[in-house]
Order: sequence, then C-alpha cells, then structure tokens
Amino acid sequence: MHTHPLGPKHLLLTLLLVVSACGREEPKPEASMPPEADGPMMSVEDEGRTVNAMTCNGTAGEWHGCRGTGCSVCTELVAAFPYYFQNHPSCQPNSICYGQYFQCNAACPPPTEADRNYPAACDGSAGQWNGCRGTGCSVCAELVADYPCYFTNHPNCAENNICYGSYFQCNSKCPAPTQADRCYTTTCGNGICESGETTSCPSDCGTCGDGLCQSGEEFTCPLDCEGTCPGSMCSDGSCCPSTGICPNGRHCPL
Repeated sequence: MHTHPLGPKHLLLTLLLVVSACGREEPKPEASMPPEADGPMMSVEDEGRTVNAMTCNGTAGEWHGCRGTGCSVCTELVAAFPYYFQNHPSCQPNSICYGQYFQCNAACPPPTEADRNYPAACDGSAGQWNGCRGTGCSVCAELVADYPCYFTNHPNCAENNICYGSYFQCNSKCPAPTQADRCYTTTCGNGICESGETTSCPSDCGTCGDGLCQSGEEFTCPLDCEGTCPGSMCSDGSCCPSTGICPNGRHCPL
C-alpha cells in the first residue's frame, strides 16, 4: 500500500479542525429563578409622599405590624391595647396574619400607652344617654347618622364605627343629639318645638300657663286666655267650645 506524505496545506487544514473542535462549548441549562416569597404584596411609599387613604400602602420607616394592606393591623400585636382601633379609626383589625407581619401605613403607628387605657376625663357621666362605646366620648356613629352636624357641634367627641350594637353611657361632653345637630336653621311657626325656640317661639313651644293665649288655647287654657273668649265662658272658666257644649255637658252660647 502506498502512502503520500502530508503537504503543508494538509497539515494546516488538520490543525484548524483540531482547534475548532477544542473551542466549542456545550450550551448550559439556564438557572431556574427562585420562587417569589409567599405573603401579600406590600408596596412602600417613598418618604414625603402623601398617604393615599384608598390604597393604604405601607409607609417607609413604619413598624411591621400589618398584613394585606398598611391599614390592616394584626390583632395579636395590639391585643394588650384595647383602644388602639378606637384611637386610630383609619385602621382595621386583621385576625388572620398567621405570624407574617409587613410594613404599616403612617395612619396606623405602633401602639402606645394611650391605646391601653382611656382618660378618666371621658368616663360616662351619670344621667347621660347610652350612645357610646369604649369611652364616654366615643359616640357610636350609627346613632348620630341622621345628625350630620353632631361632631361639629361637639368637637370633644370622637366617631366610633365599631360599636356593633353595644351602647354605653356617654360623657356630658357628648350629649344625646338634638335638632340643632341636623344642620338646619330652626323655623318659628313650623309646629316643631326645636332647640333654641323654647322662649323665642311660643307658637311652636308654648304651653298652658306661660301667660300667652296661643292658637288652640282659647278653649283649653283659660289661665292664659281668660277674657279673650269670642263667645261666652263655661263655669270652669274656659271658653265656650265650638260645639256649644261645656265640659260639664251644659250648653253655652257661642
């Protein structure tokens, strides 16, 4: 068998094939991305931004005591502070945190001693109405829903939205609502004795014995209307009624 010696061209081609094979790398499988951490997505606002009450995101620098939203405070963390939610009405109790705590909103700060006990100045006052819960100054919102000016007229009172039908004695600073808390001006002559009309509007608030003979009293209040009868008088001093028969059954001329 005859062999042919390799020429320079053959040697160069062989060398290039060897180098090409050695520099080839097999593709490596891509590394799997770690799974996202479990738990609620909590966005944290930058410092200096206004808190959006609708989103209740966590606020930078606040404590980790919420889950779900920055206003959903984990109840186990404030269990020793029974007045926390009353003092922070923007916060909602969350009983399903399961030990996972995230950043709260600035509206829901860490609890303090002020959330543990309420001030004695807001105890219930004897004789006051039962319309509060928590403190005598925490007025149950549903009981004053028809009185939109109540909290404006009584600035020392706080609105309590979590009374759940349990009502206790209020402080004297937070009396029972009146017509004045409905936010409209009283009108003398509308037949309703409203707050402030007791002495200024006898037509609405007059009573027999006040010295004024008011409409409707001519036949019922001789004390105020004596001598003003349009007709005769009955033996008891009252005016002859429109029926022409006195209270004792006797007829009287009109």
